Amino acid sequence: MGIHRESIVRDGGDARRGLSLVEVLVAIKVLALAILGTLGTQNTCRDLTQSSRETDQAVADLSAAMEEVLLVPIETLADPAGPFPDGVAIPRFADLHLEDETMTPTYPNLGGGGVPDPLEIVITCQWTDHAGRPRTLALASLKTR
Repeated sequence: MGIHRESIVRDGGDARRGLSLVEVLVAIKVLALAILGTLGTQNTCRDLTQSSRETDQAVADLSAAMEEVLLVPIETLADPAGPFPDGVAIPRFADLHLEDETMTPTYPNLGGGGVPDPLEIVITCQWTDHAGRPRTLALASLKTR
């Protein structure tokens, strides 16, 4: 009495075990596409995070520059020989935290006929971001006597 084992036969074909080469290649291709999609998403997230950090730093630098400008008496701001002349970059903020960073104050409502009250102050921050693109951000305020 011998033991007789039979293979399971499906649809009249031979017994079959494992995966064919075509099935393995299709699975590898699907997996590779999923991994590439994930890597692309990761790169985009990294770029957006870096841009957000740079913008936050620019806002912090703009706020610091505006605080310094607002501490100066209004008549001194209107003076071209003063510490923050109209349209001239503030040297202390040059390349402070960001690449090619400049802070430039302007006084849009300052005319030739005296100092207006209130004086409008706009400080513009320009820099080059991590991808080499030029970026600009501005902060405005009013100063009264």
